[in-house]
Amino acid sequence: MTIRDFFILLIKIFGLFMLLSTVFSTLPGVLPYLSISPFWKIIASTLAMLALMIGLYYLLIKKAGWLVDVLQLTKGFDEDRIALGNPNKLRVIQLAILLIGGTLWVIHVPSIIFRLLAVFQQTVNQYQFNPSNAGGSLTQLATNMIAILIGYLLFTNSQRLAQWLIRQETK
Repeated sequence: MTIRDFFILLIKIFGLFMLLSTVFSTLPGVLPYLSISPFWKIIASTLAMLALMIGLYYLLIKKAGWLVDVLQLTKGFDEDRIALGNPNKLRVIQLAILLIGGTLWVIHVPSIIFRLLAVFQQTVNQYQFNPSNAGGSLTQLATNMIAILIGYLLFTNSQRLAQWLIRQETK
């Protein structure tokens, strides 16, 4: 594996992780402010945030090679190749996708269990259900469930996604 390939791979993995973490942390964080702030301010800030996220995603995933060249990340190394044995690029990307999917599970499964337990406790105690008493809103519960679903899909489709990322690099 060349140093340039290694940095391209690292940038793409970081871009994918950044995209997923933004979708599951920043966007749901905006939703509670819909009832507090004027609607147009929330929409404008959300659209600006989405534009920034899409721009960064495009830069990190689609233009990773260009970014390595511009930042001159391959300069200063004695050799052009990294001696890691004979790693298969597909396997390295697949491992990174599995780690990202696992991270989504590790972060969101305990949160979902806590929220479901709190909802159950509220219904058993026959209090009027208030999502704020349940350890968060129903939006956060739905976001956690979607994150777990995407983590599962990353686990089950890691090879296809890795092949897609490699195919995008050759274009």
